[in-house]
Amino acid sequence: MSTKLLGWALACGLAIGLAACADAEEGNDVVDGGTDAGTDTDTDTDTDSDADTESDPVYAELDGGGECADPVEIPGDPLAWSCTSGWSWYPEDTFPGFTGCESSDANTVWFRLTVPADHELVFHLNDGPLVWMNVLDGCDATECLWSELASLSSSPAWENDSGADRTVYLAIESNSPILGGGVIDWTFERAPL
Repeated sequence: MSTKLLGWALACGLAIGLAACADAEEGNDVVDGGTDAGTDTDTDTDTDSDADTESDPVYAELDGGGECADPVEIPGDPLAWSCTSGWSWYPEDTFPGFTGCESSDANTVWFRLTVPADHELVFHLNDGPLVWMNVLDGCDATECLWSELASLSSSPAWENDSGADRTVYLAIESNSPILGGGVIDWTFERAPL
């Protein structure tokens, strides 16, 4: 009987010891401020902001450009200036075509810029359809100073060898009508001759 009693005493002692350990663990919560290092505090704040809208920078409307009287003004500095937009903002053919010009009866975007003396204006088509670059003295011009087709592999260049800075207008016209869309991604570079 004493062996049985001893077994019960040991079992009770073990149970009391385990309960004391559990109490000690709870006591640790009080000591460390009650934080459980194993708690997942991750919060997911990711949001999906992808949207194909006209507010997308690639398809943003340029300031002006619909006609010669309201051209996109290319700043004098830097000498290389890039723009991105979409043909959907320029659905009209506003380039009438003159002597020495190329006109395809398609969408037109107008620019105005100054080419320094002894510099050339190089037009880089970075993305988008083939375009004609027509260079004019002004909106009242009756002929082009120069005209050439731009492609991904051809960057037309007009030279200002007049000895003075020259402000010119550029009528950039799609090689074929762009119905409802298409990207504009161009760089205008003024480089010394």
